[in-house]
Amino acid sequence: MRDPITRRDVVALVEQSLGADAASYDVDQIVDTLTDRHGLDAAMEADDFWEVVLAHTLTPEPTRTVQEQVWPLVQAAMGRTAEWTSDEGVTVQITGMSPVSPVLPQPLARADVTGGTAPVHLAGDDLTWESLTAAVDGARADIDAIRGDVERELRASGTEYEQAAQRMSRAETRRHQAIRAAAKAGVSAARIGELCGLSRQRVHRILKSGTTG
Repeated sequence: MRDPITRRDVVALVEQSLGADAASYDVDQIVDTLTDRHGLDAAMEADDFWEVVLAHTLTPEPTRTVQEQVWPLVQAAMGRTAEWTSDEGVTVQITGMSPVSPVLPQPLARADVTGGTAPVHLAGDDLTWESLTAAVDGARADIDAIRGDVERELRASGTEYEQAAQRMSRAETRRHQAIRAAAKAGVSAARIGELCGLSRQRVHRILKSGTTG
């Protein structure tokens, strides 16, 4: 008997079908819609599959530069600390920058970039839009690397758990079959429980259900 289809299997099938374009689609929503319609282990027509896929296309927002995102906040801060946080979790704090001129460097301006593996401090001639962008990109790369490691660990632990659950399910089925066979052969419920580490009441429930306790 083959192992039951899991949600992870459906995700893998969808990602395999999308190939390199998987990042352009909301895979979780696609899987949820497909499983709601067909269940985890049902066949579906190709046109239905692609209809669901196309309905969950992601529309990326236009990319704006660090300067385009930070400068309006600097203007609003009026020389005080302006703070911007990227979607990835990189935070930029700029203090002392002129609200009337976006030109860097400036003698009173300083910036702190956090979110990566180590904070970056820029001031004086070292603070330019280019150096600030490079610091943000470096922090983003750190975040991506950390998240990549975490996601790999999550996938590995999820796979290990599913495999263990499947082994446990097969072992439980085997034990219940053995219990029913022993009872049919005349072994008492008390003796079966002693050998299997179960209470007599649990043994009776297994025998009564005919499947699992």
